Amino acid sequence: MATSSAEQVVTSDAFATVWEEALRLSQTQVIAALQAASYADRIILLADGRVVDDRGRSTAEQIGTMLLSMEALSAR
Repeated sequence: MATSSAEQVVTSDAFATVWEEALRLSQTQVIAALQAASYADRIILLADGRVVDDRGRSTAEQIGTMLLSMEALSAR
């Protein structure tokens, strides 16, 4: 019964609307954070408490690419 209740919620139009809004909001916040980071003179990326990348000023796009490459490495 719990599975069918959860399934009803997840497949509802209301859930789809809330989920889309949450994704839109999180995307806006990530873009704003990347743009803010692009003003820094130095970008240091950490993973598990270790420096994995240390570079000078970078664009928001470059920082996003760095983060995506870190994500790909951690997925292995």
